[in-house]
Amino acid sequence: MSAAKRKGDGFERDVARVFREHGWPEAERMLGLGRHRDDGDIANVLGFHIDTKARADVAHLSLWVDEVCRECNGNVPVVVVKRARKPTERAYVVIELATFADLIAEP
Repeated sequence: MSAAKRKGDGFERDVARVFREHGWPEAERMLGLGRHRDDGDIANVLGFHIDTKARADVAHLSLWVDEVCRECNGNVPVVVVKRARKPTERAYVVIELATFADLIAEP
């Protein structure tokens, strides 16, 4: 297994752990083997399609957001981006502005 793959897998495990520690006890890595469609990297955070990126270069951020928006199947599309030399709890969560506005809108 490559160093990049190990880093990405570890980040996914850490992101799932953070969700579990913050009220999503069933959050876990979504393993890719045998899946016919991309349902995100983190499972059991209902209503959200969560992709993770553990890369130092965020030059492809817009591509990552476009990808998660295409794959979200009606769920809220989210990209969790690792920050260099910071713990997972300090990662960035990236969503489109209109999606964020809908999330925080008063009923």
